[in-house]
Amino acid sequence: MDITVPIEEGDKYKLKAINFTNNKAILNKQLLRSVFPLKDGDTFNKQLVGKGLDNLRKAYGELGYIDFTPVPTTEIDDQKKLITLNIEMERGQAVFCPPH
Repeated sequence: MDITVPIEEGDKYKLKAINFTNNKAILNKQLLRSVFPLKDGDTFNKQLVGKGLDNLRKAYGELGYIDFTPVPTTEIDDQKKLITLNIEMERGQAVFCPPH
């Protein structure tokens, strides 16, 4: 017996831009943008977005913000097949180790 399951992939969407809001620790937006392996115009990829969010957590952690939480939301333009990724930066309190 053969089972055939039709799969309809749908349209591919491209990344229009990544915007950062409530950013108070790393003010260089180009530096923030560079931690994402997706560039504007690339095909949107959730795994690469996840990698970029992990990179943001590491960058903020190196500054002492161990409770940093990036909160991503998307704006989808179905006509142009574009996605804008908005990231709310919730940095939490900085934690520093005392010198020995």
